[in-house]
Amino acid sequence: MIAKLQDAIQSKETFCSELDPMKEEILIKLQQSWEEKLNQLQCEMFETLQKEVKKYEETQQKNLQESMSAKLKSSEASVVSTIDQKLRSHECNSIPRIEDLEDHVQSFQIVASRHREELNKLDEMLESLEQAMEVADQKLRDRNLCFVGLTEEQDENIEGRIVQMSKFQLGIDDIHASDIENVYRIGRKGNDQGTRARNLIVRFTSKKMRDRVYQHRKRLPMGPDTTTNIYINDDLTPFRSKLFYDARRLAKAKKIHSTWSQYGNIMVKRTEDDQPTAVYNHEQLAEKWKESTRNEANDNNYSDEN
Repeated sequence: MIAKLQDAIQSKETFCSELDPMKEEILIKLQQSWEEKLNQLQCEMFETLQKEVKKYEETQQKNLQESMSAKLKSSEASVVSTIDQKLRSHECNSIPRIEDLEDHVQSFQIVASRHREELNKLDEMLESLEQAMEVADQKLRDRNLCFVGLTEEQDENIEGRIVQMSKFQLGIDDIHASDIENVYRIGRKGNDQGTRARNLIVRFTSKKMRDRVYQHRKRLPMGPDTTTNIYINDDLTPFRSKLFYDARRLAKAKKIHSTWSQYGNIMVKRTEDDQPTAVYNHEQLAEKWKESTRNEANDNNYSDEN
């Protein structure tokens, strides 16, 4: 009887030990499922925000234009009516007083000045909304990378090629196809075989894996002996892409020391010893160039004096 009881206890312990790994596996799958749902919900929230901001912008612009148009028509009609009444109140051979006409013109100028102020406020509001939309757009790309120079193949398995490149060229051994959420090429596909490969956008399931690939990008082989140079860049918005392009032109012309993109921001160094700073618009970029020019002129003056 005791032997049977011991066997039963041992069987229970064996069953519990086999059940623990199953619990861990179920918990891991539940966690992954919730992370995917949270990521999807985040993207949907940003897209909804972008649509609502655009809708609000269009509504405000339309309402303000209608309001200003109505006010201008009303003011114009009022001025014309007043002038007409003044003219009719005089005899046919009388001349209206210049002072009255000047008063009405001044009144009209005041109304027009108010409308200009409202237009300026609208421009500031639109600029602020555009900046908010641009920031939200870049936020949606924070798990993306842009691969430049990756050749196109017929019926290509892009996910597999990215995984193989990351493992054998970047040294990231624990990357898998499940770490890639989506891949697609941008631009129009060329018909000629010699056409340059279109850029490839890769969206990872986590920002952590995206950042690891980006940090290891310099391990890719470069140089004249390489058949095709492949570059891994940030996926920038059209506005930041243009800003980065202009910054690279300044660096190439030696107007600034250097520039690069870092996690969606455009970084600039005025001089070799300067601390890198982020620029968010062309006005800030132009100011960096002016500061660099002023410093160069001061250095030249100092050299001449000595």
